[in-house]
Amino acid sequence: MNPQTARLLNLIQLISEIGIAAGYLIGMIPLAYAWSGTWVVPLAVVNLIIALLTSNGTLVMTIINVVLSLVSWIPIVGFVTRIGGSIVSVINIMNLRQRV
Repeated sequence: MNPQTARLLNLIQLISEIGIAAGYLIGMIPLAYAWSGTWVVPLAVVNLIIALLTSNGTLVMTIINVVLSLVSWIPIVGFVTRIGGSIVSVINIMNLRQRV
């Protein structure tokens, strides 16, 4: 893959991770996850595709984030998975900052 393309994809993934983390944090407000989840799940799937394409070392954490974003729709365990998803997003953000 062209280094410029990889860098652009890493930047897109970094911005998406910031959006995911923000969505998880907004989702901690009761009933707000119904709104923020509409962008968290699609961004997590987009990040999974980018992680597969770039092989940038975030694939495992991104898979975990996709699973957490889906499970966070369950009302009782949603808060725990949103906290976990926020942590995973921060780890990915720190990893991606080194690559951009």
